[in-house]
Amino acid sequence: MASLRYISQAVCLFGIVLFIDWLDLGNWSSVHKKNHVLLREEISVDAAKEEPFEKAMPTRGGHWEYDETKHSPYTFSAAVCNETYITIGDCTKTASSCPDNLMHWRYVTADGKQYPKFNVAGFRSAMRNKRIVFVGDSTARQQVQALIWTLGHREVIWFIYDPPFVLNEKACKTQRYCMIDDIGNVTICYQSMGSMCTKMYREGNFTLVHSLRGFGDTSCLLYDKLTHKLIEFDLVFVQGITWWQGLPRLLNSTTSPFDWVSELVPTVYKDAMGKLLSNLSGKTKTVLVLGQVGTECLNKTEPEEFDPDNIPALYGWSLAPKMWKALLKYLDEEKMDLQIVDARDPVMQSVHAHPWPDCLHFCMNSAAVNIYLDIYWNEVFSSYAATEH
Repeated sequence: MASLRYISQAVCLFGIVLFIDWLDLGNWSSVHKKNHVLLREEISVDAAKEEPFEKAMPTRGGHWEYDETKHSPYTFSAAVCNETYITIGDCTKTASSCPDNLMHWRYVTADGKQYPKFNVAGFRSAMRNKRIVFVGDSTARQQVQALIWTLGHREVIWFIYDPPFVLNEKACKTQRYCMIDDIGNVTICYQSMGSMCTKMYREGNFTLVHSLRGFGDTSCLLYDKLTHKLIEFDLVFVQGITWWQGLPRLLNSTTSPFDWVSELVPTVYKDAMGKLLSNLSGKTKTVLVLGQVGTECLNKTEPEEFDPDNIPALYGWSLAPKMWKALLKYLDEEKMDLQIVDARDPVMQSVHAHPWPDCLHFCMNSAAVNIYLDIYWNEVFSSYAATEH
């Protein structure tokens, strides 16, 4: 049995030589404690239950309804999570803190229709032989995790790409995790992104030096070398806001006072995200995702209406509306060639789907994290061929 197992691994590794070469993995490794190959069959997907594609409907103004008959895209399993995770916390928090009925919620649009579900067969057809990367914080990572489970994977080899250079005398903490969906030959990657900055900001005696934040500085993503690697993907999702929101607390000092940095954060965010998106715009299919920030989730058992004026100030979360406004205004002025996907209404209504006391991330067994995939199918994947660059 041992020799057969090693033969299987050798065949698997030989089959992805081109994949590794394309990623330019001068410093790559498979990350799981165990070397597991991908399953060659769909596991949790019932093709007979897949719904035909309907014209995309907007999510704004909709609401969640509880429906025990709703078909779940996958059944969360701690055992499967332990064989497929990027970060183990997504497994442990869900297993210990999340009720098992969170998939029974369905999102209903403003006109009373159920929002169309992610279509597995349609995704594999539209994205066959393509390469997709989700660039963002840990909320984007959770979406990638949900995607591979929805595709039926119970065992995964993640390959890691480490940027081969140093930023501010420290290693650039923006690892890329990649796997291959064999059935569709789709490469799916997650690229971690913290906060970024394009320059040092000065006003009178005050200065904002972003590198002083230390861990979480991923400004290297703005470098040409990494931008060129992202352009090699066929489809790039960009999402992230939470790391910037912590800057006032992290940089607070006599030369970078909390209130001054708080006022400056929307500009810092706009400048950095604007540069990253400008580097990608027109060179590959690029999607900016407007998604979740932290919320009040203590003792919440049902969704609640989203009010952007009531986002908690904790961890700087309440800065989000100003940050969104600054970036969207800039993108409108620049007329960039990119798509904007707005998932804020359904995800910010999902106050019941967080693993308390973590009111930022979602339970991995919830419809809340999976609504992202539904939206991506309806607004991006289903029409990819028509918009392909």
